[in-house]
Amino acid sequence: MNHFMTNGDENMAFEVYKCVEKDCKGYIVFDNADFDFNDIPVVNGKYEFASTHCSECGKEYKVVPHYSVILLDKNGDFDEAENVCITAYEKREIERDFEKETDPYEKVKKFINMRGYTYSVKDVIEGYMNKKQGFYISYTMNDCVNNLEKELMSLVDENGGMKRSWIQELIDYKRKIDLLIEELEGMEIRYKGYYGSIMYLRTNGTVRIYLEDEDGHNWEEDMTWEELAKEID
Repeated sequence: MNHFMTNGDENMAFEVYKCVEKDCKGYIVFDNADFDFNDIPVVNGKYEFASTHCSECGKEYKVVPHYSVILLDKNGDFDEAENVCITAYEKREIERDFEKETDPYEKVKKFINMRGYTYSVKDVIEGYMNKKQGFYISYTMNDCVNNLEKELMSLVDENGGMKRSWIQELIDYKRKIDLLIEELEGMEIRYKGYYGSIMYLRTNGTVRIYLEDEDGHNWEEDMTWEELAKEID
């Protein structure tokens, strides 16, 4: 089955076949746009349009005349791969991405996307907690909860609330730093026997301060955050 796609001025015709290896869920995908039956390449004494691999097990397949996609063994025998729609391959790639995910929060998000649901992660966590308490949840929510129980358990704290993700912790940490910087900038300090004030703090770990002596001369100096902490203490 041909699947035509356009890339700039060039037409591409992709074909997709299912791997013949037992228990493998992979696909063989190749572009047949340049195949010329009047000039078929000969590779190792055999006609061969192209050589490609399964997207999962990595087995090598030969694309030979008449569009047969075969898995060739060491004895020269072969199995012919089943021709399938490219959407089957795309669906499997989404499944693989879900299966490889290790972060519980992201895995829940990818499952929702894989199923085509419109839930948020928070919705699924609430559905999980409702089911634990014996409340009714919908068929699709039950699908999420049943397939994501391990991930959902890790996202719920001992009090039944949603655990804070690392990104939430990072946002709060940044907010605290911003408030601290706002409080420090303009603060008056005593440094090297001179009076001064903090002008601004930099993210590279240094501080610019303004200093003035008893005769009214003023200048600016840089110090590290550690040195500033000693002066403030």
